Amino acid sequence: MITYLLQFIAPDDCIQCGSEGLLLCEWCRLSLETVPSRCFYCQKVTNDYDICDKCKNKSSIRKLYVANEYKNEPKELVAALKFKSKRQASIPISRIMAEQLPYLDKETVLVNLPTAPKRVRQRGFDHTKLIAKAIAKQKGVKYINALSKTDNKRQVGATRKQRLNQTVNSYRVTVPRKVAGKNVIIIDDVVTTGASIDSAVKILKKAGVKQVYAAVFAYTK
Repeated sequence: MITYLLQFIAPDDCIQCGSEGLLLCEWCRLSLETVPSRCFYCQKVTNDYDICDKCKNKSSIRKLYVANEYKNEPKELVAALKFKSKRQASIPISRIMAEQLPYLDKETVLVNLPTAPKRVRQRGFDHTKLIAKAIAKQKGVKYINALSKTDNKRQVGATRKQRLNQTVNSYRVTVPRKVAGKNVIIIDDVVTTGASIDSAVKILKKAGVKQVYAAVFAYTK
């Protein structure tokens, strides 16, 4: 509600064409090139964003939906949301991600990959939670605040090995009974190595989740 109220009271200019309204207007949003279905790790073409057989031994992730590359307008939207505290940037981000996802049945729930508590306090909100709740509403499924982050470690600039070490025991399932037996999709903004998502997948599976996939707005290498 706050997000849409801010958009109404103080409309933004589109970062691409400059028209007043959304940070990325509907016309420019539809003109963005999205990432085709492929394995996140090796970029091999796969069906429905599956991780290919060759790369399955690299992590517990079996399917990772990626909407955009982390550059140009997508990068500006993420920066506006994360570093300029523009809640309204979650509107075009969530719409793009919702369009990328297939039909979701009622047994599917969305959870967000939580932000470090320190960053949430600084920003005033958890940006991935905003995105996940908006996507859930658009797809007609339930959002559950099921994960919490147990530390304030930052992964910017870290290598894959460092990221894997940093994410060990970084997350916990807060409401295991609400996700047990469900199909879960983890929502995040940007993925680099997939280490954080991999860690979250593992603990959700331990909590009794039936299937765990993930969806991100953009990826960077």
